[in-house]
Amino acid sequence: MSRSSGIAVVVGAVLILCASSARAAAPSADGLNVLTVAHRVLGADGGRVTALVPTGRITLEVPPEALRGPTDVRVTTASPSGVDGLLADKGLTSQRTVAAVGIKAYTLAGDPLSEPFARPLALTLAGRALGAPVEQVVQLNLASPRALPASLSPGSVRIMTDSQSDLAVVAPKGTMLSPALPAGSRPLVPVSAGDAVTSTDARIHAADAASTGARIGRPPSFGRLLGAIALSMGTALAVVFLHRRRPQPRG
Repeated sequence: MSRSSGIAVVVGAVLILCASSARAAAPSADGLNVLTVAHRVLGADGGRVTALVPTGRITLEVPPEALRGPTDVRVTTASPSGVDGLLADKGLTSQRTVAAVGIKAYTLAGDPLSEPFARPLALTLAGRALGAPVEQVVQLNLASPRALPASLSPGSVRIMTDSQSDLAVVAPKGTMLSPALPAGSRPLVPVSAGDAVTSTDARIHAADAASTGARIGRPPSFGRLLGAIALSMGTALAVVFLHRRRPQPRG
């Protein structure tokens, strides 16, 4: 490759990156200021696009044959406060936004795709505050926001979609979202003072039942007491007898 060709390639790459940044900073069709957090060029074989965000991890799975040709697939996010404002403008004021994510697709020339995907894409959001039973997924880039079917599990939300969507995970205001618990663990249950005393007594009784040795706090039986006295007297007599049989030094 000649020097002039190499310079042209570098300049072209810089122009593409600048155009990409400009598109990422532009507001979406529904008025949200979105940020591209991950993108990847995929083809008919499909693939995966992942991104780490403050709320956790976003994973977009594109199945084979979902794309009709090489496509620049992007994952975007928006601020929860911006989504709350958008919902409030449409009369929805009882929800708050937990997370917001979008799916965008462009041709290699930078033009947005206008047709739906040939097969549904799987979008998974993972994070500590996600997956609570009270949460709901709403599609924002519509004349009226619409709830979408979603699979909720502790720590994740999974959505299937065949369109370029701006989505939000929302929950009723004032609802405490419990963080996901590690596998195999159980939630902590508050224990009152009475319950704590009962639990302690139960552990003591269990220890007494399992113990086969001495009983702490109980006097020894009469037979054991006589045996101890006899053993002590026998030991004392043996010491006296051995001392009297020891030869005395001669003067």
